[in-house]
Amino acid sequence: MNLAIRALLVAVVLLAFRDYATAQVTMPPASTQGLFGSGPAADANTTLDLRVSLIEGYDSDVPRQLVSTIDPVGLQTGGFSTLFDAGASYAWRRNKTGIAANATSVLRHYADLGSTKSVGHSAGIGLNAETLGGTGLVVNQSAAFTPGYLFGLFPTVGELEPGDSGMTAPDYAVSDFESYTYTTTMALSHNIGSRSTVSATGEFQYTDRLKERERWTDLSSYLLRTQYSRNATRNTAVSTEIRYRSGVFGYGGDGHSNELALNIGVDFSRPISATRRTSFSVRLGLSAANYKAIPGLADFQRQRQAVGDVSFSYPFNQTWVATAGVRRGLEYVADLPTPVVSNGATASVIGLLTRRVDVVFSAAYATGESALNRNALFFDTYTADVRLRYAVSRMFALFGEYLYYYYDFQNGALLLAGMPPGLERNGVRAGLTLWMPALRR
Repeated sequence: MNLAIRALLVAVVLLAFRDYATAQVTMPPASTQGLFGSGPAADANTTLDLRVSLIEGYDSDVPRQLVSTIDPVGLQTGGFSTLFDAGASYAWRRNKTGIAANATSVLRHYADLGSTKSVGHSAGIGLNAETLGGTGLVVNQSAAFTPGYLFGLFPTVGELEPGDSGMTAPDYAVSDFESYTYTTTMALSHNIGSRSTVSATGEFQYTDRLKERERWTDLSSYLLRTQYSRNATRNTAVSTEIRYRSGVFGYGGDGHSNELALNIGVDFSRPISATRRTSFSVRLGLSAANYKAIPGLADFQRQRQAVGDVSFSYPFNQTWVATAGVRRGLEYVADLPTPVVSNGATASVIGLLTRRVDVVFSAAYATGESALNRNALFFDTYTADVRLRYAVSRMFALFGEYLYYYYDFQNGALLLAGMPPGLERNGVRAGLTLWMPALRR
């Protein structure tokens, strides 16, 4: 990419980078009250925001002992690259009904390879509605091109929101494999009196592999979940949940699993000021899964695992928010040959140094092993990210970022050819970002 083209891109670039690692570039939370991304929108029934960024990056990949596992012309060799990231967010609200849609697209030019590739596209559209009788409905459809599936090993904090487009995580790409993942979700809830709520959720996910071959075929799964929650006190609710999940796994789609899980949970939320609220939740339970094992692995007909998660959010002043989560569960990751039992933790802090300067600190860790055979596959992975942004104006900002990502599969023989069993990545990013509120009415 020559200097003239880069200069042209700079002229039309720049965007919010807080969630860039997941390729969902959005504004920082409204609670930070920074200059960038601010503007009159609270009373608007219809909003449309356009976002675009130009990012220069350098990645130093691969420790010396893993060089032999890396394709010398593959994406894991690191080096300089230029990323162009564009997206849009739409929202419509009327009474107790809302529609939201988000889309993002990321192109990356690899200077050392002399090539430009699409490294992530995602889109989502969703509806939420609530009737006077206390019945709520949420429907969401998302599609993502070439997600960084291994990023899904890290726990996430937060619930599905209408318009969620899924994660592509281009900074966590480790192979040239291409696929589409489609996720359809529907949730229905109903208030029973003033203290109780019953809800049901269904989800279907389909992964469409491009350039299919014998050990690289499509996958699908579905999930059904029902939950009963009751307010025990003004700030505390207790809940029980039953979850059923079924699907195929393995590179050839030759494994099948049925999982049934029972969880008991407590949610606590308490106001700490007129505008701030802290929350804490814990869920513990038991998961039982039946497997039809894939060739080459021991045939475990049934596995029982203790599962659970803990999360909290604490806004310790008007401009700083801390979140954290811990999770143990059975995970189905498309880039892995078997389901894995994973233990993970994540934490983040976001806030303002000044009204023009905001900062994000985040870190995550996960470790686990194959659910079918503990000696077949076990892993460690962790990441850390520090991002600093300066608001030149309400719509224009500059930012810098440092990213660290590491994973190691201690038995890489089961991994598909083309996926390195281990990787260490140090990445530096600098860019320009532009947020444009195109519609407010």
